[in-house]
Amino acid sequence: MISSGRAVVTRDVGDGRPPVELAQLGPGDSFGEEALLSGRPRNCGVVMLSAGLLLRLSRQDFNDLIREPVARFQPYAKAVRRVADGAKWLDVRSPDEHAAGHLPDALNLPWSCCASIAARCTRTSTTSSTATPPGAAAPPPSS
Repeated sequence: MISSGRAVVTRDVGDGRPPVELAQLGPGDSFGEEALLSGRPRNCGVVMLSAGLLLRLSRQDFNDLIREPVARFQPYAKAVRRVADGAKWLDVRSPDEHAAGHLPDALNLPWSCCASIAARCTRTSTTSSTATPPGAAAPPPSS
């Protein structure tokens, strides 16, 4: 994950031409998760465009994080009651998706940032939860 600085993601398409630029990344963006999930070699290159700081997770830490649910599901009605009692909606979508539309007073903290924060946290008595608005698909139950 990029903590500071900017990087470019490229891929060699094998046609003899220079690699194709796929994306530019900045603080809060991550890369390499596909290789960690699949166990296959990385299919892109990432090169820093500026000085910066990168955060690295070992394969074991990554696997532990994706296995352990960061949040618990709770019914939408219960979440609405909690917000009425002072809780806040947390929108984990990208800033662009959040800007396109969100619940009133929802805080935007992209999922990639949540994962980084969760990796540094210890368990306490405080719990987090997710709610699914009516008509939306519910997340799979945690195991």
